[in-house]
Amino acid sequence: MFVGIGVAVLVLAGLYLLFGRGGDSPIDAINPFHSDPPVPTFAFAKVTSGYEATVAGGNKDAQAKTSDEIAPQVQVPVTALFQAGYVDPSSWGDAGAIEDLFTDDAQQQIEANIDVLTLGTDASATYTSVEPDSSTLRVVTLTDGKGAALRAMAEPTFTALATHTDGTYSKITVTGTLFFVQDGNDWKIEAFSLNRDEKPVEAPATATPSASPSESA
Repeated sequence: MFVGIGVAVLVLAGLYLLFGRGGDSPIDAINPFHSDPPVPTFAFAKVTSGYEATVAGGNKDAQAKTSDEIAPQVQVPVTALFQAGYVDPSSWGDAGAIEDLFTDDAQQQIEANIDVLTLGTDASATYTSVEPDSSTLRVVTLTDGKGAALRAMAEPTFTALATHTDGTYSKITVTGTLFFVQDGNDWKIEAFSLNRDEKPVEAPATATPSASPSESA
């Protein structure tokens, strides 16, 4: 039986209020006798954008244009987070593989929340692979009256099929919010509130049953 895991870390207080959301807000060695399946390349199936104005009467066209420009920029680190944290077995549970996606202050919170930011430190003992499913991302940009970006908020819905070492399967769903601030030319995570849910599922139709010991050569 699987249970949900949740974390809520607000490095800078009041970010939900800034966005006007409140509570409604939204990466092996090769064995010569065994070939591991190739690591999938994760990409969001759908990305949408929007903006949250900090002042009334702002330039709506400029704000909308900014939100359209910022969304793909924020999409890059969010995609990298799930690629390294959930899809690539070589970096499951590895804080160092994702720390560059966070601000210096937020990096201090990674280890304590590694089991939601990634598949977990002991994931290799439980899972053999994770195959991403149709995942979506909504990016909301906080803008000033002239349309300049102040911060951004990403709301991912990551879904994937996990294959377990015992031959069973589960569906993993990660939802929540990632708050971003611009750091030079990059957008980095300054706070996050995520929830991971996992439920057992039947083997997919394309799965090939493992040979029993009596059937092995």
